[in-house]
Amino acid sequence: HFTRGKLSIAISTHGASPLLAKDIKKELSEIYDERYSQFLDFLDDSRELIKSASLSKEEKWDYLSQCIDKRFLDPRKQTQTLIELRDLVKKGAVKDERTHG
Repeated sequence: HFTRGKLSIAISTHGASPLLAKDIKKELSEIYDERYSQFLDFLDDSRELIKSASLSKEEKWDYLSQCIDKRFLDPRKQTQTLIELRDLVKKGAVKDERTHG
């Protein structure tokens, strides 16, 4: 079992081969390196912004689907995208509880 921030991955062979489980854990920990901690924070922030926007269900799905692309492992791309999403929310694409209530 290992974690990268909000990402948690468990590996088990149910006792058949602890050595294989150890090897798999090592491989996965190299694939899902420390960048994934920040990536999950980015995904969490993006999801909250997208959920608060007055977008159709399909548009929200499209935004969420785009955010999981590996290019967002780049912190600069994360920052740029969060700025764009905040701008989207600010420009009136926010649910107004008084009218959508």
